[in-house]
Parts: sequence; structure tokens; C-alpha cells
Amino acid sequence: MAYLILKPFLFPLAWGVIIAVGIYPLFSKLASALCNREKLAATLITLIAILLLVIPSILLTESTINSIQFLTVKFEEGTLGVPPLPEGVANWPIIGKQLYDTWHLATINLEAAIVILGPQLQNFAPKLVSIVTGLIKTVLLSLISIIIAGVLLVKTKSSEQAVQKMFKILIGEQGKDFTRLAGATIRSVVQ
Repeated sequence: MAYLILKPFLFPLAWGVIIAVGIYPLFSKLASALCNREKLAATLITLIAILLLVIPSILLTESTINSIQFLTVKFEEGTLGVPPLPEGVANWPIIGKQLYDTWHLATINLEAAIVILGPQLQNFAPKLVSIVTGLIKTVLLSLISIIIAGVLLVKTKSSEQAVQKMFKILIGEQGKDFTRLAGATIRSVVQ
């Protein structure tokens, strides 16, 4: 029962730990440069990481929405055109002829092509929604992981002790050594 309650938090927590361990050397240098103000260093790193994730996500979303609106307006006006494919595409093995014929139909009569491809487009729509939902979920989980990493950086000593205790319970006396090995492995991968 406890696992079911904790399950949604395990993924972001694990990534938060990985991020915190991976960027700890950067955090340590920044904290030293800021006169050992660890909370400020952790806050700056967290905010920068969030901005590096959120700004491209917003720009991608805005660009996608603008493109969809543009295509919708052009389609409704009847001015949406599909550029022709080079004739050499028809010579491609397996899919060339069918792709060229369908694309050629879209260049001369887009509405007819949409009618013909309608069932396939309807089958693709749920997959597209699933992809978009997955992207949103990934961005949100990444945000949560970054925030967790920031909190762990502020509480470095107590976080390390908690991880050592956890590994000691899971592994036994080698828990402390395993904690050091895991940290070194994560830092090596990040470098």
C-alpha cells in the first residue's frame, strides 16, 4: 500500500537525486563564489535549470500553435497548397510510388486527398494526443525533479546521511561505500 502511495514520486525523486549529485561540483563552486551562501547558489542553479527547460517548451508550444492556426486559416481560405515532390520519389523502393501518387493528389486536390486519408488521419489523432500528453508529463516531471534537486542541494549533508541510511538498510554495512560509488558513477556519467 505504501508503495502505491509513493510510486508517483519515485521517478522525480530518483531524477532529482541524479541531478543534484551530477551538478554538485558546480553548486559547490558557485556557493564558494557567493561566500558560502548555499541557499542562494541552490536557488540560482534551480532557477536557471527551470528556465532552460521552460523557455524552449514555451517557444515550441507557441510555434506549434501558430503553425496550426496558420494552416487552419489557409485551409479555410482554400489557399493551402502542398508543394510537389520530385518525380524521383516515385522510384523509391516499396513506398515510393504510393507516396508519390498520394502526394501528387494532395498537390492538385487537397480535399480529395484528405477524404482518402481520413481514416488513417483519424487513427493517428489519438497517437498524436498521446505524444503531446507524454511531452507535457515529461516537462512537468522534469520540473519537479529540478526542484527536488534544488532542495537536496540546500540540504546536502542531511540528504547524504539519509541516502547512506537508506542504502545501509537495503544493502547492509556496505551502504556507505555504495553511496560513494553511486555518487562517483553519476558524476562520471555527467562529465
